[in-house]
Amino acid sequence: MADTQVNANGGSGGMYALLVVIIILILGAVLYFGGVIAVQGGEVSPWLIPTMVLLAFLGTSLSRPVLERMSDASFRQWTRWTVMTLGALYLASGLRLAF
Repeated sequence: MADTQVNANGGSGGMYALLVVIIILILGAVLYFGGVIAVQGGEVSPWLIPTMVLLAFLGTSLSRPVLERMSDASFRQWTRWTVMTLGALYLASGLRLAF
């Protein structure tokens, strides 16, 4: 049975569990959005899945030191700014499509 516990010292068992979760989530996304693309007559590149897994794993691994250095207040401020910016972009995109 695989070790899915994250050790206090950041042992590799937790890292493997994280990698498995990332792969499962990306495969789900590729299946869902690949289906949407296929319905519209497009095709999904075979290199898309390994590229997405690698980028997700790197992003998760490389962001840890940054997040550990941030204060809670700073994290909330950046999160608020990011969510508001993305929300504004999606709202503008929706309004542009509607009119």
